[in-house]
Amino acid sequence: GSDLATEVTRFVQDHVRRVLTAAQSSLRAEDVLHVLPGLPARVLLDRARATQADLLVLGSLRRRPVVDFGSTARAILAKASCPVLVQPGPRTTIRSILVPVDLSTESFLALATACTWARVLRARVHALHGFDTSVAKGGRALGGIAVAGAVDVLVERARREFEAAMAAFDWGGVDHATTFFEGEPVGRILDEAKSADMIAMGTHGRTGFAALLLGSVAYAVLQRATKPVLVVRDAERTFLA
Repeated sequence: GSDLATEVTRFVQDHVRRVLTAAQSSLRAEDVLHVLPGLPARVLLDRARATQADLLVLGSLRRRPVVDFGSTARAILAKASCPVLVQPGPRTTIRSILVPVDLSTESFLALATACTWARVLRARVHALHGFDTSVAKGGRALGGIAVAGAVDVLVERARREFEAAMAAFDWGGVDHATTFFEGEPVGRILDEAKSADMIAMGTHGRTGFAALLLGSVAYAVLQRATKPVLVVRDAERTFLA
């Protein structure tokens, strides 16, 4: 009822007030905080559309004791009309942005968005593309030299495709680097992220299914990343209910 809503609002305002005080901010909790009833994902998405927000900022996707915020985040990432920044820790200066690129529409959107941020922040962009050979190479013992040779051909083809795409991409004058690798993507992305200040990536990969709220690689990175992750969704992607 209204009494509960009042108590919740007061509790959250007190928390926000302490955060602003600790940050030595001149902002008032009453001015920056809005407590609205309803399902969190739906309320946030409706509010973002109503205010024509350019960015949604969320906390970590890790499980909370009472509410699995990851489920809310996944729902937001599936339908957000603007990029979503997942901030797992304190704000830091952004000087390097890592962008996993698998040549999907979402990954190119993420790369373009990262370049826009980089121009403003005077940051460097690092595009990372990999070919996961783990399954194919596991069959070498059965297929012998013929399988090994076929894998090598596929790897080289993937490398050339990535290099051609990066050469054709409009970087807009942003300082950048590109890296091609062989191996499992999630671990490599997280390893490369150790020397970056932020990760920018699409919601789904090249083979992502529209029925899934969030691609497996994107969700795994979001769950485990210690750096902020900027997630970009293709507005044309639709989802099965």
